[in-house]
Amino acid sequence: MIRVRPLHSHKCRLWWCRPKYKTLLPAIRLKHNNSKLDFEENANKTRQTISNKLSNFVLEFIKQETDYLAQSIIHDPYSSQVIKSDNLPYQHLYSNLDTNIQRRLEGIPDEYHRLVALLSYNHILIHPEIYMSHYGNIKTRLDDQIQKLLIRRLAAHGRFEECFKIFFEHQLSTLNDMEDFLDLVIGELEQKRNTDIGIYELLLACQSSALNQSSINSLVDSISYRSQYSNKKGFRIIEILLELQAVESIPELELFTISRKTDLSLDNVLRMFKYRKHHELIYSNNHVDELTKQNMLKALVNEIYDDKPAFQTAGFLSLFISSTPLGLPQTPTNENVNPIEPNILLSVLYKAIFKDKKLSFNDYDALHLVRNCPPQHFKNLYILLHRNSISKLHNSPYIISYFAALLTSGKDLQTLYLFSSKYSSLINQETSLHILSKLFPTANFESFVKRLYKNPKEKNTIIAQKFIEQLNPKISITQLGTLLATFVKDEGLSTQFDNILKMLNRDNFTTDEILHCLEGLLDISGPTRRQLLEIGRCALSRNNITNPEFMGPFFQRLLQRCWNKNTILQRISDPSTVTKSSDPFHTLYGNTSEAEKAKLHNTIRAFAQTLSLLNAEEIGLALNSINSFMHSDRFTFVNTQIGKKYVMDQLLYDTTRFIDRAHLKSPKQGVVKVRNILFKLNFDARIAQCALYRFIVKDDPHKCLQILNAYKDNTTTVRSDMMQDIMLGILTTHRLNGMDKLQLFEHFRKESMDSGFAISLKPRTIVKLIELIIDVTEKDPNKSLGSISWVLRYASDKKVPFDIIQSWKVKIFSNRGPMT
Repeated sequence: MIRVRPLHSHKCRLWWCRPKYKTLLPAIRLKHNNSKLDFEENANKTRQTISNKLSNFVLEFIKQETDYLAQSIIHDPYSSQVIKSDNLPYQHLYSNLDTNIQRRLEGIPDEYHRLVALLSYNHILIHPEIYMSHYGNIKTRLDDQIQKLLIRRLAAHGRFEECFKIFFEHQLSTLNDMEDFLDLVIGELEQKRNTDIGIYELLLACQSSALNQSSINSLVDSISYRSQYSNKKGFRIIEILLELQAVESIPELELFTISRKTDLSLDNVLRMFKYRKHHELIYSNNHVDELTKQNMLKALVNEIYDDKPAFQTAGFLSLFISSTPLGLPQTPTNENVNPIEPNILLSVLYKAIFKDKKLSFNDYDALHLVRNCPPQHFKNLYILLHRNSISKLHNSPYIISYFAALLTSGKDLQTLYLFSSKYSSLINQETSLHILSKLFPTANFESFVKRLYKNPKEKNTIIAQKFIEQLNPKISITQLGTLLATFVKDEGLSTQFDNILKMLNRDNFTTDEILHCLEGLLDISGPTRRQLLEIGRCALSRNNITNPEFMGPFFQRLLQRCWNKNTILQRISDPSTVTKSSDPFHTLYGNTSEAEKAKLHNTIRAFAQTLSLLNAEEIGLALNSINSFMHSDRFTFVNTQIGKKYVMDQLLYDTTRFIDRAHLKSPKQGVVKVRNILFKLNFDARIAQCALYRFIVKDDPHKCLQILNAYKDNTTTVRSDMMQDIMLGILTTHRLNGMDKLQLFEHFRKESMDSGFAISLKPRTIVKLIELIIDVTEKDPNKSLGSISWVLRYASDKKVPFDIIQSWKVKIFSNRGPMT
């Protein structure tokens, strides 16, 4: 459907029915704040001049600087730096600019590009006079897109006369008639939910800004049409508002109210302007004392509060509290500071506001409430903001962050906690960091951190890391324990937990304090397997804690984290068979999945690696502590001796294996270390004894024959597991080449059998032997392997899977002919 409407201008305009204004502009989206730098999406379709190209170049530069802007735009209410300005009348406005914006402006050499930079920030952060100050100093014509954005920013601030000034001074090529101009301005009002009051102020600005009566008529006609009422009503609104502006005393206002009774009774917005005028007249009345003035103000508040349709209209609060919307100032740091722009009316006005269950807010309503709220009303304001869904406002991250910053400067920590917990996802990083510092170490600290975890992990990590970095090195052990107990409960903050744990050292605390703190961590349900391993490293590697009171419970807790017996028992049809079994541990182990078995072994292996880094005496003490605890009633992970031996043997085996790895270039040192560990152990550690023989043979392979000779008169004392490690020492030594290893291995095997030693190769030894044979045949296919051909037959006898044996055969026979 097409409607044609006559205009008072030189042409007619066809109007298509279309939805309400929506932003058709691309945006630079900045983290945490939803700030936009807006330009019409069809701008690049027009032919560009040199100045257009220059401006576009600057804008593209700003887009590339998004990450920088994201950090700059974060409101930092705690800094007191003031940007220098040559324009002294605006010095106070610059002093209230966010310090990050000030620093950015200092790095820009000319007024044009400073204005472009200012326009890239959310308008709430910039006072409109700052825009106009830079605009007035620019001698060259602004790019059309920059002018349009400037108009939108000023419209958002309600500075319509300045909008008209820019439009009439520079007839924009992309705003070539008033309708396009009004589309831009009214669209901004709709986006900011300020059409009720904004349209009336826009109409009033037409009267003083238009070039002639024809322009006024065209503007009023177009604005009225967009607002869906007649142009007659538009002119009547202007007439009434001009009449109200001329009122200079309360008696004159009473006469105005009587003469305009019908208009005021039918128009909520007109009544809002009348209330504001009434307030201004009371406030400026120097002929009455303060008590009388306060009583008059209270009466006005009661009148306003009873007028629900006006009182509950979006935009009323900001209109009433301040006729000129202001940008966000720096947050005061003095806990006893008075609210910004103190107003006699505020105390009674807030009482009225807080009685209402529902108000219709826009961004400036909320902003002015927050900016002017006395500290004693902070709690009520939190309730009011929450009740009226402040998080749904267009600029809610700024307003919420600002109010949270105000709360951190006060003493009401409970309100700070309630508000910041509710809106933690919208509070910027710097303010969140200050909240953490303010709440630490109160009882609400942990709860706030939990709420923080629900936000994006990247933000969590940054805040947590900065919080840790600024911690006082002289923090008490109790406070450090609180931190650890808090951060241990989220795997996503494991790095921060590790960093806090590093502060737990003997340079800052006594061993008893450290021990008490670590024991406290074992008593909570939070630590994950990985975090428990870090706790073990802290105890062993950094603080040499090896006593049974810690090591035993720690090791059991670590095992429980990786192997849940209750889960395994639920898979068994009759769990009682486990307790009735002659070997309950192996019955239980047999019902675990491969993943569970791997997790158990990997966990023991990871702990063994930490253990292996200690000196021999410390390793011996730690192992004695664990073994002692395992054979007490407190160890419930496994109850049978077979199960306990299995776990302990695995720990010993992995510990010695890591010692072996650490001494590949100095095997004698590894031998000495394992031998010294054995001297310290107060229990039977056969697996460690076997490892010692393996290390001795690895270091000097021919000592295998000396060992046989030493035990030839008492062969029964040399068990099969010791023989396995001696043979592994031969197969893995670096002192011999491959063929020499095979020859020594075969010679040792024959000597062992001839001397009556019990020798039986286990799968692990067979695998090592086959790998060595394959390696030898690959390097020299012509080498004679002699009588080593028995290996494949032996593997078959030992139930090595057929497909594995076949794989070995293929690899060996592909390198040479059949083994002789």
